[in-house]
Amino acid sequence: MGLSYLSDAQSAVLLDCYRTTSPVEEVIKATCRLAYSAAQQGFYKASFKLLETIPPSAHRTLKFHQYLVAYSGLLKLKRALHHGDTMSAEFLLRQLKPSGPIDPELSLHIALLDIEYLMLKGPGSLSTALDRIELLAEDFKSDGDVAQRVHLLTLKAQLFARAGHPLRGFSVAMRAASTSLRARIMPNVWEATGAVANCLLALEEYDAARRMLDSTIPQAIEGGDISLVANLYSLQADAWMGLAGQQSAQEQARQRMKNVSKAEMYIDRALELNTQIDSLRGKCDMLAKKALIAQLRGDVGLAQKYAEEYVAVTEAVTERAENLPVAPHASVGVQESKAEPIAGSTAGRESVRNSRRRRTQMGLGVQPGA
Repeated sequence: MGLSYLSDAQSAVLLDCYRTTSPVEEVIKATCRLAYSAAQQGFYKASFKLLETIPPSAHRTLKFHQYLVAYSGLLKLKRALHHGDTMSAEFLLRQLKPSGPIDPELSLHIALLDIEYLMLKGPGSLSTALDRIELLAEDFKSDGDVAQRVHLLTLKAQLFARAGHPLRGFSVAMRAASTSLRARIMPNVWEATGAVANCLLALEEYDAARRMLDSTIPQAIEGGDISLVANLYSLQADAWMGLAGQQSAQEQARQRMKNVSKAEMYIDRALELNTQIDSLRGKCDMLAKKALIAQLRGDVGLAQKYAEEYVAVTEAVTERAENLPVAPHASVGVQESKAEPIAGSTAGRESVRNSRRRRTQMGLGVQPGA
C-alpha cells in the first residue's frame, strides 16, 4: 500500500514493547525490516548497527545465523549496486548464491538484485538478465504474489527500453501498472509508472511522460523509497529537456530556456537524493547532465567544475573496487570488516585513472586542463 512508515512503526513497537515476550524469529525479522528500510533511505551504517543489536545468542541457532549473514550480505550488495561498483557486487553475489534458499523472501531479494547487477553491467548482459526474469516469472506463475509478478514485469520493461525496444517495453510496463493499480499495491504502481514514462521518453512523447510523472512523484515521496523518487526526478528532468529540444523556433527561445531551467531544477533534486542514499552511479548521471546544460548555456567554467566532480566520483568507485578482499570465499558477516587491497601496481592504477579522466572530460565536452 506504500505505507512504509506504518510498517516501520509496527516493527519498532514490537522491538520496544514486546521484545522479551516475542519469539526470537519475529524479533530478528522485525530488526531486519527496519535495517532494510534504513538502507532504502541511504542510512547504511544505521542499518548495520541495527543488525548488531540482535543478541549474540541468536547466532547459536544455525538457521538464524545463516539468515543474518545473508541479510547483511544483501544490504552490502544493495549498497554496491547504488555505488555502481560491479566488481564488489559480483564478489558479494558469488558469496550469497551458494548459501542456498534460507528464506523465500530473502532468496527473491537476492535474485532481483542479481538481475539489477546484470542490467548494470551493460548491453552484453541484457540477454542474460532477460533469461533470469523469464525463469523467475515461470516460478511465480503458480505460487508468486501480485507484487512479485508486477516487479518482474517492470524490470522487463526497463530492460526492453534499455535495449532499444521502447514499444515492447511500453506494453509490458502498461500491463504492470494496470495490474498493480487493480491490486492497490502503490509502490509497484509508482515503479511501473516510471517504467512507462521511460518508454515514452524513448518514443519522444515528452509531454505525456511529464504529465504522468507530475501525478506520480508526490505520492512516491510519501512511500519513502529514496532511490525510486530520485529515478522519477531524473526522468522528469529528461522530459523537460525533451520539450525544450522540440521548441527550436526563435520566438520560443524564452520558453525553451524556461524548460531547461525546470529540467535543471529536477536534476538538482535527483542529485540531492542520490547523494543522500550514496548512489555514486546516480550522482555521475546527474553531474553529466548538469555539465551538458552548463555547456549549452556557454558557461565553460561551470561545465569544467561539474566534469571534475564527475571524475572524482568515478575515481571513488574505482578506489572502492580496488579495496575488495582477496579471499574469494570470505564471509559476508554482520560485522563490517576492513578489507585488504588487491595486489597491483600503483603506477598502473594511476595511469588508468588519468586515462579515464581524459576520456570523461572529452565525453562531457570539456577540454582537459581547462
